[in-house]
Amino acid sequence: MRREIPGILVGMETYGHEPGLEQLTTGVDARYPTGVEQQVARQQERHIAYLTYMDEALGKFVRKGCLAELEHLLAQYPDDVNALFYAGLCSYNMGKSTRAERFLDRAARHRFHAFDEEADWYHALAMERSGEQGSAQAAFARIAAGNGFYAARAQEHVR
Repeated sequence: MRREIPGILVGMETYGHEPGLEQLTTGVDARYPTGVEQQVARQQERHIAYLTYMDEALGKFVRKGCLAELEHLLAQYPDDVNALFYAGLCSYNMGKSTRAERFLDRAARHRFHAFDEEADWYHALAMERSGEQGSAQAAFARIAAGNGFYAARAQEHVR
């Protein structure tokens, strides 16, 4: 049974099919004496379903592994709006503001508009946290003027 992840664009909407992902390999599993033997054994289990991968990665959101798994996904699908947004949010929550800015800016300007407001808001917060006060202030003013979901919160940041 597949669980739907709120806000995630998948399948035909994003890729025209449900993409597979190459497994994340960080070393030689203890079951195999060498990396070559591990690679041979994994030939048959090379891909994992996108929704399964995202579900597992987001399950680690509050733990350290989430960002690494989302970056692994982005290495294979560099324009994936879901991974961009959640990698940005994860980076922001980990205090990696500069990294968060890069991901969130790309998510906010993405051709799929799934996270426009959310990415724009967190991008402004990341810029503020990074000390880019001028850019952050301009973003907060724009968000406040847009009268969207984050407008009232953005207004609190406008000086």
